[in-house]
Amino acid sequence: MLQRSNWQPRIGDGPGLLHERLAAAVADDIIAQVICGGARLPAHRDLAYRLKIGVGSVTKAYALLGRQGLVRSDKGRATFAVGVPQSRSELTDLSVNVPPRIADRLLAATMYELAERIDGDTFGLNPPLEGEYAHRATIAAWLSGARLKTSADELILCSGARHALAVALRTACEPDGLVLTEDLPFPEATHICRAANLRLEGITMDPEGMDPHALERKLKLARPRRGGCAVYVTPTAQNPTGCCMSIARRTAIAEICRAADALIIEDDVYAIFGEPGLPTIRELAPERTLYVGGLSKTFTPGLRIGFLICPERLRSTALTIMTSIGSAVAPLSCLIVDRWFANGGATHLSTRVRAEAGRRVKLAAEVLDLKSPTPNPALHVFLFLSPAAALATAKQALALGVRVTHPATTLQSGAIRGIRLCLGAPPIEQLERALRLVRSLL
Repeated sequence: MLQRSNWQPRIGDGPGLLHERLAAAVADDIIAQVICGGARLPAHRDLAYRLKIGVGSVTKAYALLGRQGLVRSDKGRATFAVGVPQSRSELTDLSVNVPPRIADRLLAATMYELAERIDGDTFGLNPPLEGEYAHRATIAAWLSGARLKTSADELILCSGARHALAVALRTACEPDGLVLTEDLPFPEATHICRAANLRLEGITMDPEGMDPHALERKLKLARPRRGGCAVYVTPTAQNPTGCCMSIARRTAIAEICRAADALIIEDDVYAIFGEPGLPTIRELAPERTLYVGGLSKTFTPGLRIGFLICPERLRSTALTIMTSIGSAVAPLSCLIVDRWFANGGATHLSTRVRAEAGRRVKLAAEVLDLKSPTPNPALHVFLFLSPAAALATAKQALALGVRVTHPATTLQSGAIRGIRLCLGAPPIEQLERALRLVRSLL
């Protein structure tokens, strides 16, 4: 007789092969504690019978869940859910822009697997400054299939995307140079520019981000300039506003910079949340674009792997600068993602992170009654508020146990425009309570 289970099985509606969608549905129910830790999952044949699918698909799904550390199989007995540890913090932190904690069990399982294989040579030798060729080839293949056609020879691996951004900014401009960016800038970029003695100026923004007409006017006034001039832009899920550029806007930015002979620094760290098929600015202007990316927003923040792709004429300059502001990427992080790319965990994990981010953006739009929510999945939303409202909301929310980012100010006037809410860190129920509290303060 076929074994039955109280859990109601289902197959996910998202992209992927049949076994990947089944694994995603089971993983989501484990994380949401619909399936509690220690619960016995249906036998392979039982689950296949109930879902009217092949036993092989169930076997592949359970194997994928096992590699993520979400289930364990006892030979001769059954498959059991492992469960996910829940956060016990009384403070709900909406200030840290990290992906949902989906990779925890996969990371633990991979670390256990690597512990049995790792050798002294992995850590006893100094890797090339740009990273080991094998690791660069793995990540280049991933990028080429998911976002941007590139090769191991073009890729420079860095210790996180911020490290890559710091290298890119110093490569594009010498001290006293000018960096033009969105008027509501990525906060860390201001710190990097200050440390490098670079001047940062804001370009007026609209719902798609940087206004090309304002950029064109500024470039005409800015050049020639001692130290050079570069344009730093985040076309996908701009931080802090969440703005996303259309292909027309990306093309306009590329053409304006080409006409002004200005270098472009494209920050694509949120590439996973971009619209499929939308080209990067580097694809539109490869001869002048320094492309910055990373894996911390795609998988987990603990994987400090960033990467830089720059025009060939600037590569030696970038490598020279790397020696003065940071070390090569950590070998252990590269070994982890190598395993994930090899066993299919990376594709499955990134799909689930994107789906969960979309779920959270939709929740934020509903709770906060956002009139123009971001159309794509993202890890943050921005509330445009008056200076008094932004300061009061941030202060009152913290007093009630919810931390939001410090109110964002413009570069042009220094005026406060609002607050950013990061959606990835807390469990979904805790996030909803925090969003409702923020709404009540507004």
